[in-house]
Amino acid sequence: TELTLFPRPMLKEENFDFSFSGLKTAVMREINNKNLKKGDTELLCAQVQEAIVDVLLEKTIRACRKYKPRSLLIAGGVSANLRLREKFRQRTQNSEPDVKLFIPPVGLCTDNAAYVASCAFFNKRFADWRDLSADPQLTIAEKA
Repeated sequence: TELTLFPRPMLKEENFDFSFSGLKTAVMREINNKNLKKGDTELLCAQVQEAIVDVLLEKTIRACRKYKPRSLLIAGGVSANLRLREKFRQRTQNSEPDVKLFIPPVGLCTDNAAYVASCAFFNKRFADWRDLSADPQLTIAEKA
């Protein structure tokens, strides 16, 4: 069964950008407009997963067709998602056979939280939380 209840944000745009804010809004509306019954939550989750995987897959395939890499690595926490792994394997085998796909074992699929936490641990600098400010451009490297 094709799962297409939710939109595939930015899929039609000819770029490699993605944002899931529209998808989150669509999910919220769907939940607020229905009295969910047993089994509905699982279906909604499957629909959300399918929409996210479709966008990540299509944007990645678009980048492969433009840049012609010899290999593709799917990594980070998201790469533990079994549906994502399955669809990437199918799609690259069928439409990008010259691109060698690498996906680490699930046990090695972690997000950056451990990396950032270990950096913080080894570079402790105590500060009052009120003196802290968020900097989205901050790098993990020491500033000169």
